[in-house]
Amino acid sequence: MHFNTFVALGLASVLSARAALIQSCTQPNTIALTFDDGPFQYTNELLDTLKAANIHATFFINGQNYWPELKDDKEKQAVIGRAAAEGHQIASHTWEHLIPEVNGVIDRQATLESLGLVESLVYDNAGKYPTYFRAPKGEIDEATVNLFESFGYKVIQWDTDTNDWNNEVNGVKYKNYNARVKYVKKFLTDEYNQKKPNYLVLMHDVQPHTVQKIVPYIIQSKLFSEYKFVTVAECLGDPTGGWAQAGNALSILGGGNPPTLNTAGNTVAPADGVVAGTGVAGTGVAGTGVAGNGVAGNGVAGTGVDGTGVAGTGIQNNIQGTNVQGERSIPGDAMNLQNTSGAMANTVSFYIIATFLLSTIYMLL
Repeated sequence: MHFNTFVALGLASVLSARAALIQSCTQPNTIALTFDDGPFQYTNELLDTLKAANIHATFFINGQNYWPELKDDKEKQAVIGRAAAEGHQIASHTWEHLIPEVNGVIDRQATLESLGLVESLVYDNAGKYPTYFRAPKGEIDEATVNLFESFGYKVIQWDTDTNDWNNEVNGVKYKNYNARVKYVKKFLTDEYNQKKPNYLVLMHDVQPHTVQKIVPYIIQSKLFSEYKFVTVAECLGDPTGGWAQAGNALSILGGGNPPTLNTAGNTVAPADGVVAGTGVAGTGVAGTGVAGNGVAGNGVAGTGVDGTGVAGTGIQNNIQGTNVQGERSIPGDAMNLQNTSGAMANTVSFYIIATFLLSTIYMLL
């Protein structure tokens, strides 16, 4: 076999690696509690409960969702800094609980601006930047996973869904969440009885019954006492803790590459314009200004989508979509993805190393 052919086959193996939607932990005997859609008025109470039990969790936050005034309210933002200071991981859930689209196609520029706003919000309160992402309502396809990975983010799903947001149980819609709480207790007990190697649990800190009933039950019942409660980064064995000293999206908005890159063989951020192979239409940026951390006020300074400037006030009319509060649908068969337990994050490195070693051996023969 000619050397060039050998290398080409090796590279083909690398490029064939599919997007890695991380659905489960990799570290044995770990349980990662995750909370979406906050922060909100119940988040501090949840932090009190977790602190008393010495439990670290992961918060996938929005900048403008249940607390639309969060971007301007330093007192409310303080809960982000508190969570990080107490050992919790902060991750991105987009700015407005949506991935911006134009005519049904993801808008790359507006998406970067959305991520950049979250990065700046977290940095301003925690002193570091998030590198993990979860899609709103968990709705994400392979092309979109690839896009967010090209931005330097690890894309996280879950394997244990409490559906705590839903007051409908077994086809019956209730006026309160008592039936849901009862159902979740049974569900978690059944999950524990399966004795899985680990658990990645989805909940929402914007729900009072989750904070005041479900989480206390998990702790007080000692249902998972055989497992170590950790952050998502810890349950994946990630030594970075899911943090970076520079913002991925802000770096791209500033004309550079994301400082942290993850899986699927991505080495550089896609250029502005149409992103080949992802179905994501990009938007050209003319003279995008990046001040300080890439944010002027609370918005990304510079040229936004369709020529709309986004400066000081956050992303406004240039993001098309619906801000979903308190609702989440479970992705079904339409989500054509290869779910992984985090092992996919090592696939590309393995193929690169293997190709290099085998190529070296070939050259020595």
